[in-house]
Amino acid sequence: MRSAKRWITGVAMAALGAAAQAAPITASGITWNPDYADGGEVDFISQFDFTQWYSRTSSVGGAIAANSYSSALVFNDVYTDQQNGGTFGTYYLQGAGEIYRINGDTGFAAAGRELTYVFGGIVLQADGSLDYSQAWGKLFAGYTTPVNYTHPASSDAEVLDAQTGELFLDLRFNSASFVDGDIGNGTVSASLRIVGGTAAEYFDPRALTYTGDANFNPSGRYSGGGNGSSLGNTENVVPEPASLALMGLGLMGLAFIRRR
Repeated sequence: MRSAKRWITGVAMAALGAAAQAAPITASGITWNPDYADGGEVDFISQFDFTQWYSRTSSVGGAIAANSYSSALVFNDVYTDQQNGGTFGTYYLQGAGEIYRINGDTGFAAAGRELTYVFGGIVLQADGSLDYSQAWGKLFAGYTTPVNYTHPASSDAEVLDAQTGELFLDLRFNSASFVDGDIGNGTVSASLRIVGGTAAEYFDPRALTYTGDANFNPSGRYSGGGNGSSLGNTENVVPEPASLALMGLGLMGLAFIRRR
């Protein structure tokens, strides 16, 4: 009986130790360490590259249209119209990209998988600001075949591929603003809320902070140098240490009753 008590005590202590050192999290073939030591509260730090463009094709509904990329507008035409007080509420900013590092690790995706990023629903206003009230972002855990998304995006097929796979995170904008520059060459900071996706349950709170910057060649249709990062806090969905301790005590209690 004494050896059984020792075994049960060992199980309880091991359970407490496991809670203190959380296991890596995997969702849709994407793995990261919730104990990543970053010196702060966040432990999900993703870095990405992206391409963005303006189009008259609306992306407000939560997806980028099939021909949006190929119908992108020359930036100087958009900018000149904006400067001259042109027709607004009809220019939409959207983009596609790929996450290349999570918590300093470039090997976070399972073999044959990729983590892509798309955004849209951003409307250019007459004063040169961007309306984010209907803006959205989505991360997809997709596959590298039959189409492998590569940065920068170069076709409608690649943009479609960036929207294919398992929805990893579904995001909405709480707020966004330029911290530097303007619609042609600037840095945007945003607060995003997580409303769904296979990884949503691991985020506490269900939120991300976002920073991204990009620049347009006046005669070009697509941005160059688009890159950014998003930060969040995650934790593994495991029993709390107190619950594990109670479980261990319960096992010991059962052993005591059995001995009597």
